Amino acid sequence: AGGPAVFNPEPMAEYIDFYIVGDGEELILEIQERTISARLIGASREELLRELSLLPGIYVPRFYEPDINDNYLPKPIQAKLPFPVRKRITQYLTDTNQPIAGPVPHLTTVQDKQVLEIRRGCDRGCRFCQVGYTYLPVRERSAEDLLRLSKESVRKSGYEDMTLLSLSASDYTCLTEAARAINNEHSADGIGLSMPSQRADRFNVHLAAEVTGARKSGMTFAPEAGTERLRRIINKGLSDAEIKNAIRGSYEQGWDHIKLYFMIGLPFEEDADLD
Repeated sequence: AGGPAVFNPEPMAEYIDFYIVGDGEELILEIQERTISARLIGASREELLRELSLLPGIYVPRFYEPDINDNYLPKPIQAKLPFPVRKRITQYLTDTNQPIAGPVPHLTTVQDKQVLEIRRGCDRGCRFCQVGYTYLPVRERSAEDLLRLSKESVRKSGYEDMTLLSLSASDYTCLTEAARAINNEHSADGIGLSMPSQRADRFNVHLAAEVTGARKSGMTFAPEAGTERLRRIINKGLSDAEIKNAIRGSYEQGWDHIKLYFMIGLPFEEDADLD
């Protein structure tokens, strides 16, 4: 098991052999290599788990005991076991962690497009966002790599749409450069480029025109809360004026569909925030 859903591993510890903590794309290969080697020499399950526990980013619950006097921090029950177990961090975004070929379904799927990861991690520090903390530090892919990967993925998959994926895509430092290069390369073939929800305070209509390229779809923003007071509490930091300007700019540039994301049930929420 792994990922943000098991940020606290202990509730499922009795049922899980080992957890992957942090980035998994390099670690999963090391796990496979250790498993194959263990099987070749006839190692037991216990011996394999002990071998895996030595890999950075692997937590084997059976070798640790939660300490009720230390905020239930799991402590090793045997010597020479890693402590603390630190998350694995993939330092660089390379070809190895950007799939460009895979099964292309005959049926229409929800995300029926090629996904290009432009950035991993986010340093905005919004208080409601777990992955914004667990996926630090911030790492970025170069615009040159994105252009090359986009050409390879179109050739190998046949997708007609691409999307630039990140926790906060608007904060990607090469966004304009990358979007313009990808759009120039593919727009003549009718291949569209999209982004997830954008920050209203970073919205740029000229960049948005580059992103949508061949065809205009909808524009998505995420105010999260209904008032500036509550947005300050959750560290979102968007003013009403910034949100309205982003929406107005979208309509003026030809978009006719705007989607806004809001959350309800936030701490210190009042009826005025919901209204």
